[in-house]
Amino acid sequence: MTLNLIKAGALPFPDSQLSYHAMARLGIQGLLLHSTSDRFLCLGSANDPKDELDLEFCKANDINIFRRDIGGGTVLLAPGQLFYTIVLDRSHPLMPRGQYAIFRKFLEPVVEALSSLGVNAYIRPTSDIVVNGRKLGGNGGGEIGECVVVAGGILLELDIELLSKCIQSPNEQFRLALLEGMRNGVTTFSSLPEDKPTMMELEDTLAKSFQKLMGPMTEMKLQGAITERMAELAPHYLAQETMFRKGMKVNGRVVKIREGHHMIKRELPMILTNTTSITQLGVQFEWKDGRLTGVVFDSPELQKHSAPLNGLIMERIQITDACRKLLTGVKLMNKPSIDAEVELPLASAFADVFILGLET
Repeated sequence: MTLNLIKAGALPFPDSQLSYHAMARLGIQGLLLHSTSDRFLCLGSANDPKDELDLEFCKANDINIFRRDIGGGTVLLAPGQLFYTIVLDRSHPLMPRGQYAIFRKFLEPVVEALSSLGVNAYIRPTSDIVVNGRKLGGNGGGEIGECVVVAGGILLELDIELLSKCIQSPNEQFRLALLEGMRNGVTTFSSLPEDKPTMMELEDTLAKSFQKLMGPMTEMKLQGAITERMAELAPHYLAQETMFRKGMKVNGRVVKIREGHHMIKRELPMILTNTTSITQLGVQFEWKDGRLTGVVFDSPELQKHSAPLNGLIMERIQITDACRKLLTGVKLMNKPSIDAEVELPLASAFADVFILGLET
């Protein structure tokens, strides 16, 4: 069966997202290419807006929110980005098994398209398109109805500072560190030395590249049954109960900048209050390409002895040992001592703060 190719142009909010939800529910398979005429935030199915976003800032700045049915992180969608979405029945012969294989297969055409435009891009597993070590596009996927959906975008432009203000941060220090991380970890076509293609040139190049993998496609318009189903779906996806349904809870505040780079803010073990005079119990840190960096404790006493943690790999024994050294350093100060019987359990609890839920 020949697949469909839909070049939908610039779609307004929320049609940009309703389009592929409708295609999947109708079983219309193929490739959707589009941009958006509006600026809005799009969250993955597991992301709770109350945890992810500064809702007051978003409301004050008229930034809409959409919570999609597939995975991936929180993204700011706006004019100056091109989106591609593959919709295939889960039983389609082109559809491999397993998340890694799916992303690898359907992101290769994106890499090939960028290469033909002179951009040396590659896939950083599981699902980032990367240029010179920096993210040029992110991707998400999941199942909608009987179909598997892979959705992503290429950043011609991105207002990184606006995105940093939309994302919920525990404090201004965290937001500024996040902003710096995004500036260093994310790139756009406009910042690359290569000539920036027009949206139409990029769209045509992507369409040709995907058809090498998926075969010749029949062009169709975003109309008829698709737009009718979009209208039917809109009340559900715009409803407050859909937007604010319970999401996946994580330990502390974790923001993914790109694959392999996370900004994190967590609370320290409460047992600490029973053994020292330290009452400031937060720590901010980053995991970047498998190494712990940017460790900043709220407590000045702990911060003075934090050096052994920076640069460690994600290995529990090493991190536990570094936490013991940190606690020993605190004990050597003129503070109440930490009893030897609780020092190792406390060090282990400290190690959990840095790696629990992040180990692979």
